[in-house]
Amino acid sequence: MPKSVYSVTTRLFGQDKGSVETRDFAWRLIRRRRRPFLLLPISTMSTRVSLSLYSAQRRRAKIWRAILPLVLNSPAAMYFQRINLSVSQSSEILRFLSEQSGVPIERLPAPAIKFGGKENEKSRLVLLACDSTNRPIKVIKIGLDAAGRAATRCEADLLEKIPPNTVGCTRVTGRLSTPDLCAFATDYFPGESPEDDRGMEVLFHSWVSTGPFTPVENFQAWGELETKLPDTVKAEWKVLRDALAGKSFRSTLFHGDFAPWNIRAVNLQNLQAFDWERGSLHGIPGWDWLHFVVQTSILARRHSAERVAAEIELLLQSPRFQNYARATGIREIAKPLTLAYLLHHRWIILPLEGARETEELFRLLAEHWKLAPETKEKMAGQSQPGSAPLSAATPP
Repeated sequence: MPKSVYSVTTRLFGQDKGSVETRDFAWRLIRRRRRPFLLLPISTMSTRVSLSLYSAQRRRAKIWRAILPLVLNSPAAMYFQRINLSVSQSSEILRFLSEQSGVPIERLPAPAIKFGGKENEKSRLVLLACDSTNRPIKVIKIGLDAAGRAATRCEADLLEKIPPNTVGCTRVTGRLSTPDLCAFATDYFPGESPEDDRGMEVLFHSWVSTGPFTPVENFQAWGELETKLPDTVKAEWKVLRDALAGKSFRSTLFHGDFAPWNIRAVNLQNLQAFDWERGSLHGIPGWDWLHFVVQTSILARRHSAERVAAEIELLLQSPRFQNYARATGIREIAKPLTLAYLLHHRWIILPLEGARETEELFRLLAEHWKLAPETKEKMAGQSQPGSAPLSAATPP
């Protein structure tokens, strides 16, 4: 067994110290960019069911996910490393899996496992548990190291604070905390990732606070921009800070990574968002909507900055966003708030992918909206060759 996979699985299940009663699990290891990505159970769970842990977005990834079950059910499966593990039935995570799935420990099938965490780290895992009929029933999120445990605990705390009738939010069905791990379970939600943002305004309207307007300076994201931005973008931040100073608007339930791969849709009226690690009960309105549009365009569709900018322009000008902007009080400041989102995503979130494209998009829109800091060339009256108006770009 590869050392990194062995260390993670032993921390997860605990070491078998000669226990008489054990469960023998077997998986095929799927790597992504040469690092462990998925452990797919052999025999006990349909490969197609296991792969529901992976929300493929790009065309090549969707094709790969579609053909992988055929490959693993053929002699070619031998090219994917087999991982075997004997687990004591006294393992606390096994007991938790049994409680959540309703399957006795002695008949508990191996769960599908998705490796998470930042690059070169395997601090977080996502497990898929099935019931006795091999039907996916629970998703369990687990933090293993100190940072992973803290993030998992905070996410579960947030989900438990969200009002119970809030639509589109996963609900915690159980928690587990040991010296070695922190975990929580939610119900499995079927469906596919949404292709676009049609109908999402209903969800976003339902998340808006009915309380009084909140000064922008009181939002956590504003404080992060004030204190954590590098010196290289302080001039850009000053322009936005001046444009937004003293403004107030309604807060909203905030997901923080509202992207297709974190959403399941049965239909336009039945959306479920998961992975609330960056979430907040009091977020800036519009940021989740912008995140969906921007991340879909940059990461899933590989669009140019000009194309993404055109999509943002179309969104901000659309009647459905205008209605949302009026309801939240951001209609007059939607553009600087958009730029603040891009600045926050690029320099506070520090995404593993799309950082360069996000930076380019920020500068393009800041120039177009005349919210960029003055340069020596501008002050000297020197004009730069311009590109076609963003509205002339090909619409999505």
